[in-house]
Amino acid sequence: MADITYVPTWEGWLFLAVVVDACSRCVCGWSMRDDLKADLVVDALGMATARRRPGPGLIHHSDRGGQYRSLAFGRTLRDSGILASMGSCGDAYDNAAAESFMASIKTELVKRNTFKTRDEARLAVFSYIEGFYNPQAQALGPRLPISDGIREDAQGESLTHCRGLTENSQRRWGNSTCGRFLRPRVPWT
Repeated sequence: MADITYVPTWEGWLFLAVVVDACSRCVCGWSMRDDLKADLVVDALGMATARRRPGPGLIHHSDRGGQYRSLAFGRTLRDSGILASMGSCGDAYDNAAAESFMASIKTELVKRNTFKTRDEARLAVFSYIEGFYNPQAQALGPRLPISDGIREDAQGESLTHCRGLTENSQRRWGNSTCGRFLRPRVPWT
């Protein structure tokens, strides 16, 4: 899931594009620029694919922003073997993980600080994503590790990152999909 927001500075806007992993809720790709050109989202996707090395069939979901409809971004998706998905007009619910991250960074960082320069904002955004948000997102519950995207469940079955759950894991974790939190079923419910 992906989205774009802006960070106000005394020098002007700093634009931030992020790619949020639907399984781990970590920001696996991000980019910052002084303009809203398509390179903003292309660079964020490039970071995400370099970090996660996804297999074929991965779906990239975003809103209908012009940057996500650009030829450069479409070419990058095609070259990476990633399928494009776009939400319906005026509906933020299907992109809720990315929207939630944007709300968090705005509330916890942007609204609490005044940035004199874009470089000051860049450093603060980097520190927030890599030093606070991603470690916190991993610690919030059963998630798949960032390092290799594979972990084993209690019975030793391999769970592949965002490629579905094994039958035994579905019994244990519920019939979840990648877009939902993986939470264990509570025995008393």
